[in-house]
Amino acid sequence: MKMLQRRLSLASTAYRTAERISAEEYAGRRQRLVESVRKAAGQAGDRDLVVLLKGAKRSYIAPDVPGIYRQCSHFRYLSGVTIPNCYYLIHAPKGGRPLQPILFMDKRSAYDELWEGTLPGESTLERTAGFVDLIPTKKIPEVSMVFNLFHV
Repeated sequence: MKMLQRRLSLASTAYRTAERISAEEYAGRRQRLVESVRKAAGQAGDRDLVVLLKGAKRSYIAPDVPGIYRQCSHFRYLSGVTIPNCYYLIHAPKGGRPLQPILFMDKRSAYDELWEGTLPGESTLERTAGFVDLIPTKKIPEVSMVFNLFHV
């Protein structure tokens, strides 16, 4: 019985965002990451910096049976997003200008929402993750070319 209660509890909180932690806290975490990367790279803020984070994927224990999902700790710590198959790009422009985070996430179909429940709304995600743009994951290569992330 306790196992069933635990699984139901995990399932009911699978896609909640971490609203208990303030947006300012997440912004501070991202800023500290950028400062740490710049320091480790010997970069004083005279060049743009881009960090691309990949969230956890949804895993399956059978073709149509999802396993218990848990977001990557680092991804959640920096973005607050608990939704599977997301990417989070942090663009730190040169000259100390504000960070420009971008969340890559696919919209879910009505069928997916019927079986797995609804996701947090865009405004909730925006408040938590602080992104300036929400883009489908299929556009990552296009955006990556803008930031010259991939060398061809």
